[in-house]
Amino acid sequence: MMEKKKMETVFLATASEASQFLAPGESDAGSSIIAMSPSVKVLLEKNGLKPGSSGCYFDTGSHKKLLEKSDEIVRWIKENARFEDMGLGTAEGYESSFIYWTRFSVHHCMWAIEVVSRAVEDLKPDSLAAFGIPEVPVPSLYLEKEDKVAGRLAERVASKNGLTFRELSRKPRRFTRQVLSCSIYINSAVRFLLETFRFYAWLLKNSYGKGKKTAVFTTSSYQMDKTAQEMVKERPGLRCVMLIYPIDTLFYIPGPLFFLDSPTAGMYIKRQREHFAALAEKIESDKGIFSYRGIFFGDIVAQRLRMSVFNYITGLQMWTLKLNTAIRTINPGIVVSNGNRDDDIITAKLCSGMGIESLIISHGSHVKPGNFYERTEWSELGAKLIGGPFSLVAMQSPLAEGYLGEFPPRGRPVKTGPLIWGKPVDRSSGESFAAQVLGDKYVKGKTRIIVHAGTPKPSKSLRLYVYETPEEYINAIRELADAVERVSDAVLIVKFRPSPEISIEDIKASVPFSKKVILSVGEPFLKVLAMADLLVSFSSTTIEEAVQNGVPVLLYGGQGRYSHIPAYEVEDSSAPVERSAAYHVRGPGGLLPALDGILRLGIDGQGRDKGLFDKFIYPEGERIPLEKIIDEVSR
Repeated sequence: MMEKKKMETVFLATASEASQFLAPGESDAGSSIIAMSPSVKVLLEKNGLKPGSSGCYFDTGSHKKLLEKSDEIVRWIKENARFEDMGLGTAEGYESSFIYWTRFSVHHCMWAIEVVSRAVEDLKPDSLAAFGIPEVPVPSLYLEKEDKVAGRLAERVASKNGLTFRELSRKPRRFTRQVLSCSIYINSAVRFLLETFRFYAWLLKNSYGKGKKTAVFTTSSYQMDKTAQEMVKERPGLRCVMLIYPIDTLFYIPGPLFFLDSPTAGMYIKRQREHFAALAEKIESDKGIFSYRGIFFGDIVAQRLRMSVFNYITGLQMWTLKLNTAIRTINPGIVVSNGNRDDDIITAKLCSGMGIESLIISHGSHVKPGNFYERTEWSELGAKLIGGPFSLVAMQSPLAEGYLGEFPPRGRPVKTGPLIWGKPVDRSSGESFAAQVLGDKYVKGKTRIIVHAGTPKPSKSLRLYVYETPEEYINAIRELADAVERVSDAVLIVKFRPSPEISIEDIKASVPFSKKVILSVGEPFLKVLAMADLLVSFSSTTIEEAVQNGVPVLLYGGQGRYSHIPAYEVEDSSAPVERSAAYHVRGPGGLLPALDGILRLGIDGQGRDKGLFDKFIYPEGERIPLEKIIDEVSR
């Protein structure tokens, strides 16, 4: 009787791992392979293999279970973590930042456990194989590919299920690890000194003309620089200052350096490091909280915290002292933030203590949550934005009111209308731009243009339920492309932004591009939106950009689990599609009738359709211009 051949399942998390696995003598033709990202899947397929996708083992139920556990862990952190406020009342900013970064490590570990565990349940292998020996530590706030998290956790899943485990890694030489670690520290220290010098040079330059007629903008990103320019144009006497970027420190800062800014700072930092040491020990010992599916991951999280996050938070505390000096020196009438910086909450708390107004103009889209899972994720995502301790909260659309109804703001809400996104696009230029981009595929007055624009979140910065994973993102575009091929006179433009898990080459290999399905990378989004008859997305500010400009939206992706804004549900393919500003389709079966029906209506946000978008747009008469807010605080 022939002995049954044993089956092995291999998990490959990065393209470099896949390349090593493909080397002669490494791979086994009889193995089943799970690609943990689209880039890995594409590389393996190019080499003639047929890997499974991690997306098959991470569905809506997975999002829910992980989010429930994440919520439990966040509550545990809030009960067990302690933060020194440096005598400035800024502890909230450190806690917020710490939770933000720690959640990413927690989510990444649980994602790996979920994928590996479900693959084992489905494939029933005799053994598992993966790259599990960590490489040279990387100073990062995320769990990076060098940490080999998926492989380390795959070994634990194998042990729990009584399976053998084959280690694929080549152990790095100890000398090489020491040299590289030393060089990383030296580079970080040199950068720290240069950034410190740059800060004092910036402070000297901007210490003149201080006072109420000065507005400090914390960043120039997300159109904030243009917003500042428009303010100065409207109020010539106003001076705008762009705050220098924080001095990031992911390495251990010697205690004496803190005395340069404050004689008591060393005492605070000493206590903070004692708190962190105790917290790391608790995380490593609490196998009830830091376990998922019976697999412990607390030691991996604690390792990342010790490596970078703890140092980063103490660096934020050191930066707080410099930031306090900067704000007191400039003494502005208002500080304007968009939530894109880790020190925005700290800045708001400092301003509160000095009697200075702080305004948040969020770079994100904020909506009313519809269930426990939406509420759990949006409460965390909004905590550093319009949920922060700002004295003024810009409401750029009525959707933000719905969010603030669930999560009451601490500051005064102000109806501003769009300030850094949702600005009017030049629809009149859309036709000429369409002809330029599409060439002979475009027929004026006949071609209907569908634009897909989304924001997938990679495994190392996974945001559950209300955002797509990279696999979900690609699946949605593939399904959309298939439907568009069957819609007459329609063209799909995929507005794409490369990421570590999906490169331009990966998207080209994963989506069936054709004369009707076109990839757009370099063209500005607002120009592409200007020629759109319909925008398709899952969860993104692009949705609000569209409805502000009278472009209807189809919400699609993520296995239909989430509708970012209130939308008309297209359920019955035989029923006519009603006129609406937003639509939601749960699965690929409803895509073709929805696309065909929406495009036939020819909704353009003008005339009789204008009223469709009113619920998403503040009337001009209700909007308070930013310069008026500045006038009030500059008196």
